[in-house]
Amino acid sequence: MPFAEEEWDEQEGDASPGLVNVGTQVIGPPPSSTVPGDDTEPHRETDVTAEAGDASEAEEPLPEFDPKHREDFEGLLYLGKLTHEFEWLGHRFLIRTLSVDESLEIGLVTRQYEGTISQAKAYQAAVVAACTIKVDGKPMPIPLTDDPGDSALLNRLEAVKRWFPPTLDKIYEEFLLLEDRVTKVLDAMGKAKG
Repeated sequence: MPFAEEEWDEQEGDASPGLVNVGTQVIGPPPSSTVPGDDTEPHRETDVTAEAGDASEAEEPLPEFDPKHREDFEGLLYLGKLTHEFEWLGHRFLIRTLSVDESLEIGLVTRQYEGTISQAKAYQAAVVAACTIKVDGKPMPIPLTDDPGDSALLNRLEAVKRWFPPTLDKIYEEFLLLEDRVTKVLDAMGKAKG
């Protein structure tokens, strides 16, 4: 309901019956934070951001493994597991480190190329197929049967074989950088343990 300018001034000046200032009505739960400029303490975010800016210039912080790696015995399943997302030529890729089982399967899948000129590219394609989880938010192909010969790696490899070498080169490069990060984190964890 619109107010004439005089009525609005009256409302702010005194509490006239019949006129309600909608700007000061409390609707819903109280705010979870104070009004900007209303607090007397400095903002913690500002201080942390300034410190983080100095730290990021010096050295990039090491990523952390899943906290499950600290559990007895089963933690070994998570130790060394990292993921990394990156963008390349307008596409988003999500990759991860490989388990020993996947590394062994790569050896079996690429065995037919041993001693050929294609051996290095076959290995690279198999690693890319094994480490790539998603492309542009879509998961990589998965097996549709329970047949042991129809593995996740073989399904992914069929998709990766259609990609061109520059794409494989970039994903493989990012995978090697991720593996290097794992090594650095493990070294840092060893030093922290004493």
